[in-house]
Amino acid sequence: MKRGLIDYHIHSDYSIDATGTIAEYCDRALKLGLREICFTQHYDLEPLERARLHGRLVPMDSDWLDYYLNDVNKARDAYKNTGLKIKFGVEVGYSQRYLKEIEKTLKQYSFDYVIGSIHYLDETRISEPTETWLRFRGQPAREVCRRYYLEIGRAVKTGLFDAIGHLDIYKKYGARYFGEDIFYGYEGLLESILDYMAGNNIGLEVNTQCFRKGLSEPSPSGEILKIAKERGVRVITLGSDCHSIAQLAMDLDKAVRIVEKAGFQHIYTFTLREGEEVKLDITNANRSETFSNDVAQESSYAL
Repeated sequence: MKRGLIDYHIHSDYSIDATGTIAEYCDRALKLGLREICFTQHYDLEPLERARLHGRLVPMDSDWLDYYLNDVNKARDAYKNTGLKIKFGVEVGYSQRYLKEIEKTLKQYSFDYVIGSIHYLDETRISEPTETWLRFRGQPAREVCRRYYLEIGRAVKTGLFDAIGHLDIYKKYGARYFGEDIFYGYEGLLESILDYMAGNNIGLEVNTQCFRKGLSEPSPSGEILKIAKERGVRVITLGSDCHSIAQLAMDLDKAVRIVEKAGFQHIYTFTLREGEEVKLDITNANRSETFSNDVAQESSYAL
């Protein structure tokens, strides 16, 4: 069987910063020839965060996840004869303050795949341009990274997550504040975290959204991926972190080549939190450049 690419980080209109229904993403995935997709709606419990349900903003701790799961199940049924695998996932915004609530939700729902991400430092968003200056101003890049990796270390040790999302996400907007310093701020801070991830089979997501922000590398960078390989990390997942249909699978072909260059021969997919190896197919990734370029032309680069 010819394997298509896999996108394991997709936000539909249940996430308030995204557009497009689950069915629309599935239609697009078929057009692009994707083998498997995983929806990963935001689950952040910070006070101002909300989900979207039937066009309304609702609290994160309401029953919107029931509707989301139902929509995924409907899509699985509707597309069951197409060969497209559709997974039910979530991107959890890690916060020590909400750890009990996160644990409860992850036990309550039959997620296939759970990403753990850091979106806030000291209650300030570092993944959005409107607030990053509050966190970055007056601090050297090294201090921002130190605080960030302290939180990553805590998230990893909870054991709640299948993979850590966009590991060096601070560079997405930090590059404009700190320049080159932000790209090397991880040095000496990351190794023990990667050791723990390797020893506990926790994955590392390779996220392509930074390409859409004008950077020349994914998150994490190829250099971090090489270190992860050296430290024994085995589980790698791929995600576009798309927030619109036009961004689905964008730059995944680039990510595949970078992952392969770092020394990995497999990526992972998940079913009910159990990982499965999928051999990297560089030839197929190279062929995918045609649809990747088509996606790039359609994208508004709004997110």
